[in-house]
Amino acid sequence: MNAPATQACAQCGRQVPMQALVYDGQARLICASCEGDAEMHRASSDNVMKAGIAPPVLALLATLMFCVPFLNLIAPFGLGVVSIMASIQAIRLGADRTNPGVTANSQPLLIISGILAGLWALGVIGIQVLAWFGMAIGSGAGRYY
Repeated sequence: MNAPATQACAQCGRQVPMQALVYDGQARLICASCEGDAEMHRASSDNVMKAGIAPPVLALLATLMFCVPFLNLIAPFGLGVVSIMASIQAIRLGADRTNPGVTANSQPLLIISGILAGLWALGVIGIQVLAWFGMAIGSGAGRYY
């Protein structure tokens, strides 16, 4: 008895040659295009999670840069700006319903993380600007006495 030369994909049902089928995570035989779609969805979901985690991490790093000598003169401002840009991207991604990686569970994470990290980064930038203002005033205070 000869084995059939073609078999149906377990996901899309298309008849494909046996050598073109691969096993998926549930031990089903699927075609290469279904495997590519699953891989794209998995990569998209990973990128969505990274986009949700990045803004608060950048804001935390900007806050910690206040403690590092010499880097505290500019690094908190730069990291705060980058965190705000990442926050905007997270909010836009959370509002986009066409992205296959954005699920009902990841959408609130993206929006809440973007808003909170954006506000946090604005606070860091405000503190940095006030520090620069204080240094500018303090450097000239002793000249007039």
